[in-house]
Amino acid sequence: MKRESHVASWALLITTLLALVAVSVVELFEVPARIYSQTLWHVPRLFFLTCAGNAKHLMVPMWFLFWLGLLRAHFPTGTRWHRWAVVLVILLSVALALAGYHTLISYERFEGHIPLMLLFALLGIAVAGMALFFMWPPTRPFPGWSAKPYQWAFASLFLALGIVMHVLNKLLFRQTYPTLHLSVLQLSFALMSGGLAVLLYRLVPRNAWPRQWIRRLLGVVAVHLLVLCWLPFSPEWAAASRSLYARFTLPGQADSLAVDQLEKLTRSAEANAADLAPASDGVDIFKEMSGMPELPPNFRLNNYNVLWITVEALRYDQTSLFDPKRNTTPRLLQLLHDEGAFVFDSAWSPSIRTMVVVSSMLAMTYPAFTKIHLSRNTIFGTLDKSELRVSDLFRGAGYRTFRVTHNISSVFEKRNHGLGQGFDVNKLVCPSTLDPDCDLEISQEAAQAIDGVRGDKKPFFGWVFFSSPHAPYLAHYPDMPDKTDMDRFRQEIRFSDEQIGFLVDRLKSTGQWNKTILIVMGDHGDEFKEHGRQYHDSLYQEVARVAMLVRIPKVAGHRVTRPVSSLYTFPWLLAQGSPTLSWAAQERMRSDLGPVMMLTDGAVFSEILGTSRSEVALVHGSYRLHANLVSQSFELFNLEKDMGEQHDIFHTDTAAAQKLQKLLDNYLRIREARTRIVYAPTPKPAVKAGDKKNTDAKGAKAAQKPAPRKTPQRKDGLPSGSATPVNPPPAPQAPSPVSNDTPHQHGGKP
Repeated sequence: MKRESHVASWALLITTLLALVAVSVVELFEVPARIYSQTLWHVPRLFFLTCAGNAKHLMVPMWFLFWLGLLRAHFPTGTRWHRWAVVLVILLSVALALAGYHTLISYERFEGHIPLMLLFALLGIAVAGMALFFMWPPTRPFPGWSAKPYQWAFASLFLALGIVMHVLNKLLFRQTYPTLHLSVLQLSFALMSGGLAVLLYRLVPRNAWPRQWIRRLLGVVAVHLLVLCWLPFSPEWAAASRSLYARFTLPGQADSLAVDQLEKLTRSAEANAADLAPASDGVDIFKEMSGMPELPPNFRLNNYNVLWITVEALRYDQTSLFDPKRNTTPRLLQLLHDEGAFVFDSAWSPSIRTMVVVSSMLAMTYPAFTKIHLSRNTIFGTLDKSELRVSDLFRGAGYRTFRVTHNISSVFEKRNHGLGQGFDVNKLVCPSTLDPDCDLEISQEAAQAIDGVRGDKKPFFGWVFFSSPHAPYLAHYPDMPDKTDMDRFRQEIRFSDEQIGFLVDRLKSTGQWNKTILIVMGDHGDEFKEHGRQYHDSLYQEVARVAMLVRIPKVAGHRVTRPVSSLYTFPWLLAQGSPTLSWAAQERMRSDLGPVMMLTDGAVFSEILGTSRSEVALVHGSYRLHANLVSQSFELFNLEKDMGEQHDIFHTDTAAAQKLQKLLDNYLRIREARTRIVYAPTPKPAVKAGDKKNTDAKGAKAAQKPAPRKTPQRKDGLPSGSATPVNPPPAPQAPSPVSNDTPHQHGGKP
C-alpha cells in the first residue's frame, strides 16, 4: 500500500510540473505572430517569462496538488490518519475554490454576482471530488464493476473537464476579463493535473516508479521553474523581453505593474510649479496649434442652437467621408458637399472608453486632467459634480438643454454617472442590447425634444447619442453584405447615418436648420483584429481615429487635413460665445490646452488611463507614436505611408522616434502635475426612497423639473436643480491626488 501511495504521489507531482510547462507553452503561442518576425531573439526569453508568469498565477493550485500528493503518500488508504487527511483535502479544495473566486472579484463588477458564485461553488465541488477520488479510490463502486474502468472513466472525466474549461477560458475571457480568465485557469489547471496524474498512475507499471529518467526530468523541471520565478524581477538582461511579455501575454497584462511603476503613473506629491502654471497666451497658442479652422470675425455662438450628435464606435475609415464608394454615410457626405460642413480627416478621440471620452469632451480638457472617479476596470465611473461641464455652461448662458442617449445594458443608468448634469431634460432610451430599432427610437425621442424647444425664444443645446454601430453588430439592409462582422458594422453605420439625416430633415422642416450648429462625431472607433484585438481595446488608428463633422450656418466649411482632437470642438466654438461661455473656454485654453500644446508643439494625444494599463499615443505631423507606460515599449508609424499602422519604424527612424519621445516626456511631466482623475470604485449615487420618476413607454427614465419645495433625484444621483448658472463660471480646481489601488488590467465594453 505504501509503495502504491508513493507511485500516486510521483505521478501527481510530475504531471503538475509538466502541466505547468504545457500551459505556459499555450500562453506563449498567444503572443502575436508579428513579434516573431521582428524580434526572433526574444522568443526563448518570452517562453521563460511566460512560464514564470503562469507559475505565479498557478501557485495556489500547485500547492493544493503538492499537499494532495503528500497526504496520499504518507497516509495510506484505510488508516485512521487517512480519514483526517481526507477532511484536510476537502478543506484544501474549498480553499482553492475561494482563491479562484478571490482572484475573480478583484474585478469589482463580479463581486456578489450570484451565478458566478454558484459556478465557482460547483467547480470547487468538482475539484474536491477529483481530490477525494485520488485520495480514496473505491475498489468496487457497484456490484459487478471492476475498479480499473471506473478509475479510468473518472480520471478521463476530470481531465476532459479541465481541458474544456481551459479552452473555453482562452476563447471567451483571454482579453475581455483577465481576472475571470485567471481564476478559471487556477481551477482548470488543478482538474487537468489531477486527471493526468490518475491516468499516468494507471498507465505506468508499478515497478517503473521512480525510474532514473523520471527523477532527472523532475529535477530539471523543478530547477527550471525556480529560476523562472526569479528571472522577471531582477536581471537586467531580461528587461527587453519583459516589456514584450507585459504587453502581449495575459498574465503580464494583469500583473506586470510594480509599485515603483505605479508611482510614476500617479500624481507627484510635490508638483513642479512651472508645470502647474497657466499660459497667459493660451488662447493664441490654441488658435495657432490646435489645427481647428479659423472662424469668421463676426461669428457669435449665441446666435445659434447647438446639436451635438455622438455615434458609438464610428471609425473614420469606414465612412463615405473617407471613401465615397463605401456608401455608408451618404447623409454626412451630403452635408460636406451641399451644406458646406467642416470635415476633419485626421480627428483623434482623447480616449477609447465612452465614459472617459464624453467626460473629457464635456469638461473641455484632457482625460487625465478631468475629475472622474474611474473604476479600476477603466470602463465605468462618475464625472464629479464639481467638474466644469459644457452642459452647465450652456444652461448658465440661457440655453434650453436636453439629452437623448442610448442606455444599452443600463450603462448610463447604473454604471456611468454624472453625464446628465446640466441638462433640463434627460431621456435614456433602449435598455436592450439587441434592439435593432434602438437608433430609430433615439431619433424619434430627439425629434420630440427638438420640437419641445421650437417655440422657445431661447436657443438650445442638445446631446444625442446613437448606439450603432457598437457591437453586437446587426444587419438592417438585405441589399448589403452581412456575412462578416465588418459587413454588419458598415450596415450599422448606414443605419445611424439615416437617423442623423432624419434629424437634419426635422430641423429643416421646423425652420431651425439655418440657426443650428450641427456637430457629429464618433466617441471612438472599433477594431476587427487589424492588430489582433476586437471591439475597442487599443489606441491604434482603427479605434482612436474617428469621423468628425461640424456644420455652421453661413460659414463655408472645407476638409481639415491637419491632426486635431475631438475634444477641441467645444473650446473652439465656446470661445466665440457669450461672456459665460467664452470665459470658460478661454480659461481651459490658458490652464490646460495651451500649456500642453506649447510644450508638445501642438501634438494630439489619445490615452488609456488606469493603474495597471496606461498607454498614450500622440500624433505630430505625419508620425504617430504609441507608448505603453507600463512595459515601457514603443511603436512608431508614418501615417502618410502606413495609415493602417502595420509597419513599426521605431527602431529604424530614430530621429523621428527621439523627437516624439521628447514631446511625450513633456506631456507626461505636465500630466503628472495636473492629474485629477481618481482611481476608485465607482461612487453609487444615493437615490432617496420615494423620489418620483417618470418612465416613458420604451422604458427610458426621464428626469423631471424640480417640484416646489422639493428637489427630486435623477438617476445619475445629481439633483435636477444642481449646477445653477454662474457668471463667470468657476475656474478648474487644483489637481487632487490619485489613490493607489491594487493594479489590475481589464478590458471589455463599452
